[in-house]
Formats: sequence, structure tokens, C-alpha cells
Amino acid sequence: EWQGPIYNLAYRMLGNEADAADATQEVFLAVVRRWGRYDPARPLKPWLFQVAVNQIRNFHRGAAARVRRELEASRRDRVRSEGDPVEDDDLKRRVHDALARLPANDRTLIVLHYYSGLSQVEMSAALSRSRTTLQSRLGKALERLRAALTGLGCTAPVSVIEAAMRDTSPL
Repeated sequence: EWQGPIYNLAYRMLGNEADAADATQEVFLAVVRRWGRYDPARPLKPWLFQVAVNQIRNFHRGAAARVRRELEASRRDRVRSEGDPVEDDDLKRRVHDALARLPANDRTLIVLHYYSGLSQVEMSAALSRSRTTLQSRLGKALERLRAALTGLGCTAPVSVIEAAMRDTSPL
């Protein structure tokens, strides 16, 4: 039940399928190791995503992942920039590329909210931050995503970017 959403989170945060598959496996190993710490009186989803975000961040810091990220970044630098995207798939690809350029904290907030479907309250529980703080940081992260898209030659308004992220099916 949770493999798809966790894989999707890992893929969006890490940017490639191989790392996402490895990180997803690490997340579920961590869940098994930490299961005794889970409080059944609290919702499972925020706790699971908290474990996932922490494991994916740790995975992201690894040396092997760093090498792969540099290779991916060099490939993305060759992406064409011909102005506004016309097709949804093109916009979704550009959003994916721009998302990979964001700092990990911004990427985490955007992925949890738009791709994993967590509400701000659920994000607050998962990340141990106040909802108002997350709301503010999410807004700033969206603005940085829009700026990164502009750097890729895409000048879509934030509302169009949000719609493209919400309409992206899980991987």
C-alpha cells in the first residue's frame, strides 16, 4: 500500500529511478527497525513520511548519490530552452528538472505537499514544524521553483505549475 507513495517521494527528491528504488528499500528497513517507536494512537501517514524524508535525506548525502547527481545535473544543463511549454508533458518534465535544482529542504516540502498529497497539518506532524512555518516555507519554495523554471526557459505562473504537479501521476 505504501510502496508507491514512498517510491514517488524518493524519486521526486532524488531525481532518478535507481536511487529512488534503493532509498525506498532503505525507508522500509528503517520503518521495520523503528516500528516499536510508532504510537498507534497517532496517524500512520505523517510518521511514515517523517521516517521516509529522514532516510531519503541520509541517502542523498551519500557519496555514490553525489556522483550520480552531478552526472544528472550535467545532462539537465543541456536541456533546450525554447520559451513557454505548450504541452503538459513538457511542463511536467521541466518542473521535474527545476525541482532537482532546488535545495533539499525546498524539494522536500514541494514533494510532500504536491506529489505525495500530504496536507499542511500532516506535513507539520511529519517534519515536526508548525503549520504556519511550513506554509511560509512552502510558499518560498514554490517561488524558488518558479525562478528555477524561468532559468530553464519556462515562464509559467505558479498556479499552472501547481496544477502540473498535482496532475502528475505517481511513478
